[in-house]
Amino acid sequence: MKTRKQIYLEWVSNIEEIIEEVKQYHFKDVHSNDIDTEDFYELVDEQLMEEINGCQDVIYTYKAKEISHAIDIYSAFDCWELTGERFDNWSTVAFASIHDLIQNEININDMINEYLEELTKK
Repeated sequence: MKTRKQIYLEWVSNIEEIIEEVKQYHFKDVHSNDIDTEDFYELVDEQLMEEINGCQDVIYTYKAKEISHAIDIYSAFDCWELTGERFDNWSTVAFASIHDLIQNEININDMINEYLEELTKK
C-alpha cells in the first residue's frame, strides 16, 4: 500500500509531466516569453483533472479505497467540501482525496512559473 508521502511525490511527478506535455502540444511553436500564462494554467488544470479521473487509484474500487485511507482526508460517509455532495462510492472518495491533496499541498502555479522561467533562460 502506498503512503501519503509516496502519493504526494507521485503526483508532483505527474504534474511535472503534464506541464511539459502542455508546453509540447499546445505551445510548441510559441516562444516562452509569448506564452499566455492564464491559458497555460487552465490547460494544466484540465489535463490534471483528466489524469486524476483516469488513474488506476480512482478507477479500481480496491485501489480507490486504499488511496482514500492513505491520504486520509475523506471517508465514504463524508461530503466533498468542494461540491457539498455526499460520496456514493470509493472512486469518488479517491478522486476528491487526490484532488484535495494536490490543491492543498502542491503549488501548481509555482511549478508552472518555475518551468516557464527556466524556458526563458534557455
